[in-house]
Amino acid sequence: MLVAYVQGDVFLPDLRLGTWDFGETKRCEIAGRGTIQPDKRGDLLLCGDKTQLAWSQTWLRDDIKTQIYEAAKKQFVNFNSVGHGGNRGGEVWWLCQRSSEGIECE
Repeated sequence: MLVAYVQGDVFLPDLRLGTWDFGETKRCEIAGRGTIQPDKRGDLLLCGDKTQLAWSQTWLRDDIKTQIYEAAKKQFVNFNSVGHGGNRGGEVWWLCQRSSEGIECE
């Protein structure tokens, strides 16, 4: 699955691949389950607050979405639960940890 974790300025925009160390945990959401849908480049796992904020602004500027896709990397993702939230229209999210094998989401 494409996994995006970005750093930089959301509003310039100046987004690039962020540093996500092994063992570090991030809150992640699947783009296709939200209000702003992915395009033909495919669905994404959006990890980290800045990435999710940036994705929420993609309706304003296509270049934000392009920078997120360019920073995304194809990785093995293992979902160990159905996620958290999702009640009353809320987004479903996971706590995901990066390992040498990929991404483990609880």
